[in-house]
Order: sequence, then structure tokens, then C-alpha cells
Amino acid sequence: MSKLMRFVSLFILLSVVLGACAPATTTAPEATAVPNDNTEATPEASGAIEVAPGGEFPIVNEKITLKVLVFPDALVSDYQDNEFTQFIEDKMNIHLEFTVAPADAAEANQKLNLMMASGDLPDIIMGWYDMTLDRQLALAEQGLIVPLNDYIDEYGVETKRVFAEQPGAAAAVTQVDGKIYSPPDVNECYHCTHAQKLWVYQPWLDKLGLEVPTTTEEFEAMLIAFKTQDPNGNGIADEIPVAGHTSWHGGLYDFLMNPFVYTQLVSGDRYFYLEDGKVTVPFNQDGWKAGLQYLNKLYDQGLIDPQSFTMIDTQFTALGENPDAVILGSMAAGHVGMFTQVLGPSGRWLEYTPISPIEGPTGLRQNPTTSNVTNTGHFMITSASQYPEAAFRLADYLLSFEGTSNSYFGLQGKAWEYVEPGSTALGLDGEPAIYNQMIADFSNVANNKYWYQSSVSFRPIAYRSGQADTPENPYEGMLYRWSRDNYAPYDVDKTIPPLVMVPEKAVQVGDLRTTIYGIVEENFASFVSGQRDIDTEWDAYLQELEDAGLPALLQLYQDAYDAKYK
Repeated sequence: MSKLMRFVSLFILLSVVLGACAPATTTAPEATAVPNDNTEATPEASGAIEVAPGGEFPIVNEKITLKVLVFPDALVSDYQDNEFTQFIEDKMNIHLEFTVAPADAAEANQKLNLMMASGDLPDIIMGWYDMTLDRQLALAEQGLIVPLNDYIDEYGVETKRVFAEQPGAAAAVTQVDGKIYSPPDVNECYHCTHAQKLWVYQPWLDKLGLEVPTTTEEFEAMLIAFKTQDPNGNGIADEIPVAGHTSWHGGLYDFLMNPFVYTQLVSGDRYFYLEDGKVTVPFNQDGWKAGLQYLNKLYDQGLIDPQSFTMIDTQFTALGENPDAVILGSMAAGHVGMFTQVLGPSGRWLEYTPISPIEGPTGLRQNPTTSNVTNTGHFMITSASQYPEAAFRLADYLLSFEGTSNSYFGLQGKAWEYVEPGSTALGLDGEPAIYNQMIADFSNVANNKYWYQSSVSFRPIAYRSGQADTPENPYEGMLYRWSRDNYAPYDVDKTIPPLVMVPEKAVQVGDLRTTIYGIVEENFASFVSGQRDIDTEWDAYLQELEDAGLPALLQLYQDAYDAKYK
């Protein structure tokens, strides 16, 4: 059965189920919405509010206001004066009143904490990407957020569908006691689960008569050729053989440590992974030391850009799009658009080739991937909400095909559309396409057409790969094929599933992890650059990790894993 037919069949099945539901009734408080400059005054419900059965619209029989505290997505310019926000109001009879948190995570958490302490709670907390199960549990124990289990039972048409279709989604959002405080946010982005990539400038390989490297020795030889043989032909020794940066999967350890030791950075608990049921980390193993020695050897030869440990994305793009000549030979990055302009005038984005995982000296050749594609805590309902059923119905809608597409791309008919019946359009995976993204914008300029990734959505692999692969919008298809052909053959998944810890242990984990991450990443740069000697100071580094509490941290992880999954 095609993907389109599966979606149609499921829609028909759910329509039958919805017929058995009855509306709920709640009493509206006396309140008045505060309109913004672009919204007419919102009449509050004057009496009993009826909440429609799951899947039926409008959600309420009289207009209500829900206050939302949102952690902002950089690609959303305005949440209040926003086409999707207005669509929600028209379709659901719900006026949303937004408070936008600071874009800095620490400042955003401070604002959230102040609101919690003052009792000035919104109805909905949305978009927090670090709202782990532990943090949710802490908020719940303070009586600040409410469990959703009863609402899921009564109204959760789409939530139940996600639980049925997506393995692990229910477990990912469920506390040890069975309570759920946020719907799942599923993003089975294929190229994101294969994000530890490295790219090489193919014209330089062609000019120098080199093949794409497959081993650490061949990779080193390629970098030496880039440095010494003037591949850009300008007579200046300005070539940068390899570089990294601080943005998404731009660290040198993402790709270049894996030939030596399993280095997993694609799930929430970076570095931590499972080995035969035991929680472990790579950065205290002999393989990590061997990887540092290899990178230090490259650095000593002038093959690694010294800015690799501090460079931000705008600096990286400036290197990749250097107007005078191509100077960037290879680089770590989650995708090629991080250092070139996709569909840009230089055309360089088409000239970089992804390198498959390279083999290390012990024969290790691997690509860490993750089965953790369900995010948690992106939509929570506070205990202050007078309309929790209506708030949950909004969240449930966002998990529908229409809700996900409208919030992520923009409105149907403007930004996306279903593929016409009988169309020969193919999706990213070569199967019949389900929908077409009509606006292909790679400019990374914020707009007010959508919420982008500010809330929950349901984007499983069938959804992601169901996007039509067209000449006007080719990039997603290219990322899919690059990931499938170059990285998937070497996939190794040792991901730790989502864990739950009691609040006091969660605080302990957070403190320990922050300290240990700082030690690891500071010493990575120091060892690679030669500021510390790997051979003479390795044992001292291991002692620093032990003194900082690494054994205790690993035990806390192990206890939490055993409690939830054993």
C-alpha cells in the first residue's frame, strides 16, 4: 500500500472513532484578552464553554484566550502577527496571546523560573528544547503543570495515532509513574540522524588526481596535498585543508574521532551511550587518546584551521563563500548549507562531496546514529489554565498531518499542498510523493508565516520522505540521498533512550555533566592544539574527570536506565 493510501485509510478510521465522542463543558472565568496592534479585541466566552470531541472544529463554541509562553525559533519573526496564529484563531475559536522568551536559553529559563515563582503563569509553555522528563517532573511536583493522560484518553485522536505509529514515542514522554506532561514531538529527520558528516571540495580532488579518502591515512594524505599543491591555483598558500566550527555537528570530534572510538553526538545526552546494557562514554577510553594523537599530528602539520574550536556559523560561511578563491578544502558540518549558500550564485554548494565514515587503524569504521527522534516538553499546560481541555485539543491538532504541515511550512495552498491524485511526483525516497513544499526558501530569513519548530509536530520518516523531490526544491532530496548512500551503510545505534530522574538527582546530573563537558571540550582543544601533551598528561586528565565526579555521573545514568528499562 502506498504512503498516501495509508494516510487516507488512517483518516477514515479515525473519523469513525470520533463519532463516539461527546463534548465536554467547562465554565469560563471572567477575563478580557489583551489584543495586539494587529488583532481585533477578542470576546471572552460569557458562559459555559463546550469543548468539541477530538478532531472536530471549532474546538470551543465561544471564543477564548490562551496565553502562551514560547521559546522563540530564530526563523519566526513574529508569533502574534502570524499567519498560522490567525489560522488557529479562525479554525479553533481560540485567540492566542504570546509572550516570547529571550532567545538565549539561560535567560529564557530565568524568565520561566521568575514567572513560575510569581504565579503569573501562562496557559501553555511551548518550544522549550531542554525540557527533559526530569524538569517536567520537578514542575509537576510543584503543582505548576498538569498531567495529560485523561485528556489523551478523551481527546487525543492524533496523540494516540502517534503512539500507535511511532515506536518508542509513548515511552519517550512517559514518566516512571505513567504520567505524561507533554505530547510527543516526533521529527524523524533522516539526514539529522546521520548528521556527523564531513565534506570535501571535489574539484580539488579531481585536479590533484585523488580519490575520496576511506582511511585515516588517506585522509591525512589528502590534507597534505591540499596544503602543499596549491589546488585553487592562485599561487598563494591560502588553502585550509580541514576546519570545524561550533555550530550543528561542526566539531572535529563529530566525524574524526569515530575511526578511533564510538563518539555519539546526535542525541540529547551527547557522548553517553549504551554498551551491552552499560552506560558509558568515549572520552576516558584508549580510543579517545588515539584519536587525539591523530588530530594533534594533523594540527602540528598545519592541516587543521586553528579557528576550528571557536568559529561560529557566520565565520564558517564566510570561509566557504570566500569571494576571491575557494580556500576551504574539507570541513565538519551537519549539512553543506552551513558553510555555503544553497542555490547561491557561486554554486559551491554543489561542489562539495560528503565523505563516508573513514576507517581507523584498528579497522573501526562507523557512523553513530540515533533512534531517539521524539522530543519531550515542547507543549505543557500549566495548572493556571482555565481551559486545559481546549489547550490540549490545540496540541493534539498540531500532531495531525495538516497541523504539522501548516505550523512547519506555512499554510496549505500557500506553502504546501497535497500531491494531486495520479501524479508521478516522487518523494525523497523514490516512492510516490504525498505533498509538495511550494516555497523552497534556503535564505534562513525569519518570517511570520509559520511557527516552524516552535511546538509539537509529527514528522516520522514517512512524512519527511513523502515530500516531493523537485528541481525547484532539491535540497532535502539531496540530503536524504547523501545520508542514505554515504552514512547509513555504517550505522551503529547505541543511543540511551530518554531517562527519568527524581528532581534532586536531576540537579546533580546537570551540575556534574556541565563540569565534565567543560573538562572534556577544553582538553580536546588543548590536546589537539598541543597546549597539553597527550602522552605525558593523559593520566592527569583522567584524574581530573574522576575528581569531577565522572564515576558518580555514570552511576546516576545507569540507575535511571535500569529503573525505566530493566
